[in-house]
Amino acid sequence: MQSSTMLKSSTIMIPDPELPSGATGLHVVEKGEGDQAILFIHGLGADHYEFIHQVRYFSNRYRCVTFDLRGFGHSPATANMSIDRSVLDVKALAKVLGIRKFILMGHSLGTMIGFDFAARFGEMVDKLIIVSGTSSIKESSGTYIGLKLMPTLGRFMNDRQRRLVGGVFAFNIGAFGMRSSPDVMRYYLRENPFMFTNKFFETTATYMDEIAQFDARERIGRIKSPTLVVHGALDPGIYAISSLTSAIKVPGSKLHIFPFCGHSPNIETPGNFNALVEEFIEG
Repeated sequence: MQSSTMLKSSTIMIPDPELPSGATGLHVVEKGEGDQAILFIHGLGADHYEFIHQVRYFSNRYRCVTFDLRGFGHSPATANMSIDRSVLDVKALAKVLGIRKFILMGHSLGTMIGFDFAARFGEMVDKLIIVSGTSSIKESSGTYIGLKLMPTLGRFMNDRQRRLVGGVFAFNIGAFGMRSSPDVMRYYLRENPFMFTNKFFETTATYMDEIAQFDARERIGRIKSPTLVVHGALDPGIYAISSLTSAIKVPGSKLHIFPFCGHSPNIETPGNFNALVEEFIEG
């Protein structure tokens, strides 16, 4: 058993009746032993480490749980991985970990999962934090067109070209923003064995299609949990206007725009981001 001051990694088996085995494993990383839990859902092209600055900061008072979505990081890919299946994975993971109600924070792709989870299982969500998210990528027209064209363009590229385009897209839209912290950059470029593998590109392509089709603009009006919507004004992938739309549609939500951040305020300005989230959680 590792000390509570360290990151604790494990593989958690969760049920999935759609699979022949009836279950799949998720790579889970935890820190902290507080009475209240924060569960983090990462974005496209990233994994649990995306929230390292938040886990380090909040784990002195909260039980912080972050994990790799199916096909990302150390979690195996499955034929049925999707946004909807990820929503069910969050529910199952919380049950296995014995967490009945928690603070839910999602980034980018993770916000789509977070929006749907809060709309469907609101009784489990104490507070919801949406970071650089959208209830429909159609509100970011350039990215939406790119996502729709990517499969077609990919047919005319060789393997090396597809890897280059996929990698640039995933890093700039999924994992990083206008700038990144040195340890996060080091992890993704040097320490993460998952990056730039066939699994990485196949998983990214699957979720790109999921993102293009996702539209929860009507569903998010059912969210009752207190909600904080955060965005970077310079986000090149999911336009900041998307967060304004979300904040209008989610009853009673709060909106904060970081003026000099891109897609990942949690990485680009972790001190200011953590202070904002702390005020929201404890307010």
